[in-house]
Amino acid sequence: MSSPSGVIAARWSLALLVISIMILDSTLLASNGNSQFTEQYDFMNHRPTADKIKQATQVRLYEGLPHQVYEHELLDQELNTKKTITLHKFPFYQELLPVTSEDANRLTTMFGDEKAILPYRGVERLPDGRLVVAGRACGGFHPDYCIEWVAQGEVYQLHVCFGCTEARCYSSKRVLWFDFDRPVFKSILGKYRKNRPEQK
Repeated sequence: MSSPSGVIAARWSLALLVISIMILDSTLLASNGNSQFTEQYDFMNHRPTADKIKQATQVRLYEGLPHQVYEHELLDQELNTKKTITLHKFPFYQELLPVTSEDANRLTTMFGDEKAILPYRGVERLPDGRLVVAGRACGGFHPDYCIEWVAQGEVYQLHVCFGCTEARCYSSKRVLWFDFDRPVFKSILGKYRKNRPEQK
């Protein structure tokens, strides 16, 4: 059994780690210096992307591994013992989860719903035009699932983080960041949890 001082030290270490991730996750971007970064937070890009995803002929689902901060020991264990795949720097279980046609349609429709997918709220524009992208106090972005659509030869991968209700959509052309209404994805994807162990 850990001593009280050991527990307190562990909690302080975790708190410092979370703060460090928030600092690393915070970025100051010059909007006139790199339009690609400005573009990824522009909600005007959502509708054209959603219209393309609507034409998808395949929908696939990957399950994310344990959280890199709050479940780091479980994460190490899973990485060492399970088959995984890295998608845009984040690890997922290699096994594709079978998605019902009904849920595939619901996920596709949901991505196009502007009441479900929202503008990214973690960005503010300074008076001089620069964008401040603030980290969130959630231990860092962690995708619980990756939804993959294949549409007209293009692959779109949506990383969904339940903890901070943030989603990042990757394609060969751009990366787009969004927020989403808290229950929308979890209500569908929660039942597909298969490989990720519960934290004890």
